[in-house]
Amino acid sequence: LRAELEATQKALAAAEESLFIANWSAFRNAKLVGRGGFAEVFSADWREQQVALKVPRIGLNKHEVLKIERDLRLEMKRLQSLDHINVVRCLGLVKGGTAGIALAMSYCGGGSVHELLYSEQPPAMPERLRWIAGLAHALAYIHGQGVLHMDVKPENLLLNDTREVKLADFGLSKVTSTF
Repeated sequence: LRAELEATQKALAAAEESLFIANWSAFRNAKLVGRGGFAEVFSADWREQQVALKVPRIGLNKHEVLKIERDLRLEMKRLQSLDHINVVRCLGLVKGGTAGIALAMSYCGGGSVHELLYSEQPPAMPERLRWIAGLAHALAYIHGQGVLHMDVKPENLLLNDTREVKLADFGLSKVTSTF
């Protein structure tokens, strides 16, 4: 029985380790690009690509850190189960850094819809309509996958370098089997 328990614990530890794609030290040129209530987002270079790193804010007690780690793992699993042109792509978890854990995602260098809507030269209506259509496609897809985003707002609509909209921040999302 003890050998079975040890084997199960080793298997669980190996499965846990497979969630991590790299250590923080593998990322270069990290720059702060955004802040939210829960985390800061950095852009960084990794394996010849630019990525976004969602890093939980530090200064929390141990209970809060464990909850954040659990929440990041859930967000990663939800994002990795989704594959759509209008949903930000999740690469996996990162070990280390100031918070001990981070979530690596595809980088959207075009900023957020919120930033552009409130800029000195807001986008023209045709571009706004394209973003709305992209959001509608993303929502139809994730709802078809049984995922409810729960936090759709302009700040969570990111734009890639070609200004294609990407639904991001699945931290509050829920999974449901029926609608």
